[in-house]
Amino acid sequence: KHIKTAEDLKEQLHEQAVRDELTGLYNRRFWAESIERECARVQRRNCELSIAMIDIDHFKLLNDTYGHKLGDAVLKHITKLISKHSRQSDIFFRFGGEEFVLVMPEIGNESAMERLEEMRLMIQNTPYEHAEHGLLSITISIGYAVIPRHGSDHEKILETADQAMYYAKEHGRNKTVSADIFMP
Repeated sequence: KHIKTAEDLKEQLHEQAVRDELTGLYNRRFWAESIERECARVQRRNCELSIAMIDIDHFKLLNDTYGHKLGDAVLKHITKLISKHSRQSDIFFRFGGEEFVLVMPEIGNESAMERLEEMRLMIQNTPYEHAEHGLLSITISIGYAVIPRHGSDHEKILETADQAMYYAKEHGRNKTVSADIFMP
């Protein structure tokens, strides 16, 4: 039998602390650990970094109608689809509830819009199949901002991406919105 060392246990505890138990994605704690490192890399390389806030549309209604077990299954479904469509260098987080953050290093505004729109359409066109309830159509709303185009402070950029996501939700949902809408 393999006996775990103190270092093994420390690593295991850290992994549990930074991973979301349901989806296996990184969580908000890992966001705090990694975003400063990513921002420093952007500055060193003089490149861009796109940060997207992603929210599942009408998720509360889905939970209220079908129950939390199905809601959990939909979270896993969305996680799988976005993970499959992400690059190895992207960092995908479950930020809380039905909100996700996708960090895309070295991706500028136009490329981010293109990639995020592809993700949004893929999710729209890949319904969740439930044994009891059949095919359930799922959509997402996405807002994103780009460092340095929309600022350099990662907390402000996340806030701006969140505002763009809420703008998408307020204007019909199932949309991808750039923080450019807030620029004069």
